Amino acid sequence: MIQNSSLTNGQTLTSTRDFQLGFFSLDNSPAKGYLGIWYCNFTPQEGTIIWIANRNKSVNTSMASFNLTSDGNLILFEEDRNVWSTGTRSTGLNSARLQLLDSGNLVLTVGDWILWQSFDSPNGSGTSVPGMKLGFNKQTNTSWRRVSWKNSTDPSPGECIQMIRVLPIPDFVTLKGSTKYHRIGLWNGYRLVSYPSMASSSLEANPLNGMFVSNENESYATVNYTAWPTPVLIRSILWANGTFQGWLLDRGDKREWQLLWSIPADECDKYNRCGRNKVCTWNVVVENCNCLDGFVKIVENGSEDGCKREKPLNCSSNQFSKVPNVKLPDTENATPRGNISLDDCKNLCLNDCSCVAYAGIKGASECVTWRGDLLDLRTFVDEGEDLYVRLADNKDQYEIRGAESLLFDLEAIRIATDNFSNRNKLGEGGFGTVYKGTLENGEHVAVKRLSKSSGQGLDELKNEVFLVAKLQHRNLVRLLGCCLDSEEKLLIYNYLANTSLDKFLFVWSSIAHTNIVKISNQKLHMDGADNSKRKQLDWARRFKIIEGISRGLLYLHEDSPLKIIHRDLKASNILLDANMDPKISDFGLAKLFGVDETQGNTRRIAGTFGYMAPEYALHGLFSVKSDVYSYGVLVLEILTSQKNICHRGSEYPIELVTHVVWRHWAQGSALQVIDHDLVEQCQAPQILRCIHIGLLCVQEDPIQRPTMANVVLMLNNLFISLPTPSAPAFLSNRNPTSEANDVPRRESSNGSKGILMKISDNNVSISALEPR
Repeated sequence: MIQNSSLTNGQTLTSTRDFQLGFFSLDNSPAKGYLGIWYCNFTPQEGTIIWIANRNKSVNTSMASFNLTSDGNLILFEEDRNVWSTGTRSTGLNSARLQLLDSGNLVLTVGDWILWQSFDSPNGSGTSVPGMKLGFNKQTNTSWRRVSWKNSTDPSPGECIQMIRVLPIPDFVTLKGSTKYHRIGLWNGYRLVSYPSMASSSLEANPLNGMFVSNENESYATVNYTAWPTPVLIRSILWANGTFQGWLLDRGDKREWQLLWSIPADECDKYNRCGRNKVCTWNVVVENCNCLDGFVKIVENGSEDGCKREKPLNCSSNQFSKVPNVKLPDTENATPRGNISLDDCKNLCLNDCSCVAYAGIKGASECVTWRGDLLDLRTFVDEGEDLYVRLADNKDQYEIRGAESLLFDLEAIRIATDNFSNRNKLGEGGFGTVYKGTLENGEHVAVKRLSKSSGQGLDELKNEVFLVAKLQHRNLVRLLGCCLDSEEKLLIYNYLANTSLDKFLFVWSSIAHTNIVKISNQKLHMDGADNSKRKQLDWARRFKIIEGISRGLLYLHEDSPLKIIHRDLKASNILLDANMDPKISDFGLAKLFGVDETQGNTRRIAGTFGYMAPEYALHGLFSVKSDVYSYGVLVLEILTSQKNICHRGSEYPIELVTHVVWRHWAQGSALQVIDHDLVEQCQAPQILRCIHIGLLCVQEDPIQRPTMANVVLMLNNLFISLPTPSAPAFLSNRNPTSEANDVPRRESSNGSKGILMKISDNNVSISALEPR
């Protein structure tokens, strides 16, 4: 368009490829019309319109015109009434030109000088395209924002606004009214660190380049196409309900828009869903909220209000808890510290008494520290950032500073357990008996009384206690301390009201004691089982347990101070707290590795038959993949409510779960062996995926088994395809080299006796006979 020209209803100004400018109405009524820009060949509607001149006031399109005046002003008239204008003036007569670019930007120019452009419109539409800015113009004191429509037929500004907050560390936030609805996060130089799914690199061919600009004049984020003409079109939309979505159209495809991402994708995406100092974890069907390490729940007027530190920080506090793969906290109380190493970032935090956490932004080497409460934390499966939260400098179970802090007085424990009364007995295992106790301060504890035949010396036990006490993870049972009296060796743990998982999965009546398991029509039955406790394990709880155990194992294998292989993972070693959250317990058989070690071997086998990986049971080789095998068995037990090993008499154990589930899986009838209560809850696709993951974990070849990092990813990302599992290992305790004492020895190829192998006859752990 040139000066002294106009556009009326039915006429359009079109770019060379994708966009057009014209009048439109949303309800087919000419009395309610608008002037805007939308995609060619698509109906103008919410989501396809990228700019509207008169959002706040509609016009009658039969009486409206869009004019470029002789003095270089753009004016929208309804008859003689000025509805909207740019307020611009050109210095030269008839020198102004109006052009709609292929980017969708409507530009008014005089020569090479831009008088006005639609991409600078602060509240143009709820839809954004590459080239638009989101940020703040410091010279004009105005912001570039996305403002949603009121609804699908009313494009006037709605209640949802997306903007970059002008902070020392700017981040992206969506407001509903004046309340934060969701926070997209901050820019690390190449993508939004808080939302990995929004990274353009997630597309097969990266069509976009992201950029964040911050200087004395402006701060804004923008993306641009990497190639022009672009083979794809991309748009992002802030819908009237606050949902933020990205869409892609492939020019060579069927001209249909494909959804790239949508936020909030789950409840954890909503701003500060769990409250202050809490981490939100989405478990496919429900969110879990957990206090950060060293924090406890705040309960006010009967309701929870986030978490607070159990003990206050002081300037001498120099320990940190790593919170991996999270969306970093709200940056309102954050401070940028520059491009420095992670160690230097830690030291900066240590030297600042107000610093409560720090992080090193991946890809940018940017150090950020926080003060005050940490807000809006959520976990991701395999992306996000690592946050380091400062811990209180205690001399108790939360931060071990010396042996004295772990030692309990024997007499106090005798009083707490009523002298180890059978009335307080919680259970019994290969290492001894567990009792419930109540300390003088009213705290309930679980006391493990090690048997004299446990095989652990005093020095080895001390070393183990002081290491395990330092492990901090929400899915590990907390060791409070020990009593190393000459008469007794006691371990004191945090008491968990729901005891162990096996008490819920495998609850038998006395009638069923001698007839535990039958195989009938290739299905697993329980005769005379008491179902009352098992029915408490609905699918949501079982999946939370499966997922929680996987995260606890991942911590032991990869994120703890030393790589730890548990070696005795089973249902009775999974404790449940009052919220049915799982806690891995009993590290009596655990092996410790350096960060560069991958496997070990032993001449003495210890563990529980049915859970031991074949390479460990037969050859004494153990690695993280040994725990993965045990985890797979445990997953299949949780799904079937059946033990993997039960007895026909005392000599011939039968591996039920791995054998029967595999057979049904191969026949396409896996749901027939699943606890029927779960199938009735209509969660078949997710249950089948868990069966698939369990079978991958119990494959005979440890190389083919996934790592726990892969397991966590497969459980939480339904879009990841799973490999086909091979047949699981089938073990028997019958051995041709059995000795007279009924302890089997394997014979090597040269006839020499190999590893001493003792099999548990009562499903409790076999005590190791060597120090670790």
